[in-house]
Amino acid sequence: RSLDVPANMTEAEEEQALQDAKLAVAGLVAIFKHKLLHLPTSHVDLVFQLLMSHMKKQYEMGYASHVAVLLRMIVFDCLLSLRANSHLRLGLQENAEIVSFSNFIYCDGRDLLQNAESLCMDGEILPRVPTGHSTLHFADVMHLVEIGLEQEKHYSVLDAILRQLSSLLHHRILILSTDCDLNNLSRLLCELAKSSRRCSLKGMPITAADISMQIYPVLTALVPYCGKLTKSSQLLLVQSLENGLVAGKQSCRACVVALSLSILEMQSIIVQRVESLVHRLTLVSPSPSLAAPVLELLSNLVQISCLYANFNPEHYKSVFAMILAYVDPAQFSLYIVTLAHHVLALWFIRCRLPRKHFVTFILNKLRQIANHLQNAVKAITLQQEQNQAHQHAYESLSSPASVGHLTAHHQQQQQHQQQQQ
Repeated sequence: RSLDVPANMTEAEEEQALQDAKLAVAGLVAIFKHKLLHLPTSHVDLVFQLLMSHMKKQYEMGYASHVAVLLRMIVFDCLLSLRANSHLRLGLQENAEIVSFSNFIYCDGRDLLQNAESLCMDGEILPRVPTGHSTLHFADVMHLVEIGLEQEKHYSVLDAILRQLSSLLHHRILILSTDCDLNNLSRLLCELAKSSRRCSLKGMPITAADISMQIYPVLTALVPYCGKLTKSSQLLLVQSLENGLVAGKQSCRACVVALSLSILEMQSIIVQRVESLVHRLTLVSPSPSLAAPVLELLSNLVQISCLYANFNPEHYKSVFAMILAYVDPAQFSLYIVTLAHHVLALWFIRCRLPRKHFVTFILNKLRQIANHLQNAVKAITLQQEQNQAHQHAYESLSSPASVGHLTAHHQQQQQHQQQQQ
């Protein structure tokens, strides 16, 4: 029987009508997980087609009931748990470390894999799928993910998609072996990051910032695939990562790391955005968690002189100010302070403008930090002296001689009072 329900139903009617589908989908997912590792492989193909058909129908009909949301989460959780090993064998990730791979089901997204001994893509060699084995078109799963990113209206499902997708993109062999359009995926993610739709999702627990925290790790995971992105997609990706610098503390670190990698991998794009990037970085508040990523980004940037060839004095001052924010040993570790001095020296040596314009600026900043440290040391010393004085006074009052003297004095006062009476 079909897993679909009629259209034009109220949410309560839809809830009731999908009860059977709920049992069916749960059973199909269980069969899929079991049969992926066992023969016959035709069962996996049939279940996969049924699940894909049901999910597409859900988005076509706009099902929005609680049961429909639960079904979408179950199916996405199953399909996005698929992984592939170096032989293109498919498996399911059971937890963070263990993946059980099938001996019978292979990932196949390109007909070339059936006809060639190997396919070299982005420097990685993908083997030929053996004849006589079944293949599963993972590109269909990626297409379903794109539909979900574009049409999903419930927070829980979209959050589940983004969480799983972030982990999935780190398994390059599975993504590279499919013919999915990463340009479209990147576009949808960038649009979602700045879209007002994320502010009106159903079932949102707190704020729209919650879903943003899941978008930027996925965008970060897309950077290593820049070779499969067009120039326009790369530019849109870098712009979104720049916006992530000021989107929140949780996303800022991931975006800084991604932009640091982008400097090395997408120089033609970064050269267009480097001034905007420096401006966005000046808006980031210095913190111990961001110190190393920011300094490493600036260290990568200074190594490629063509990227900052058009810097004016204000740009250099912004860079020096960012670096000098991390040389305070009262706030940062010795490693961070040492790294900051190293990066500062690199930028000063490689500065293309007359360096005398920045000597006063740098010295004033360093003097401010030195004065701050001296005042802090004086305050600590004064506090220690006061504590020692209080401790000495307490010990003096607590000594036996002092106690005896106070007791004798108290007795004398009592005798004097009695004589007066």
